[in-house]
Amino acid sequence: MFQPQNLLQAFDRVTDYWSPKVVGRVNDQLLKVAKLKGHLVWHAHDTEDELFYVVKGCMRIELEQQVVELKEGDF
Repeated sequence: MFQPQNLLQAFDRVTDYWSPKVVGRVNDQLLKVAKLKGHLVWHAHDTEDELFYVVKGCMRIELEQQVVELKEGDF
């Protein structure tokens, strides 16, 4: 059964950096929220995608061909 979730309230369950919490599911993919700080080492997932949505702060993603700067509200 579908239960509405509040994304901002989901962050209340995240107390540590780099400790993602599952807050939902979309088809066969998990929806996770996390608090990030510092650098994330480049990595890839062969069978899934990642979406980064910035709630607070900013994020810099260095891709192979470009650099993307995300600000609050960007994904």
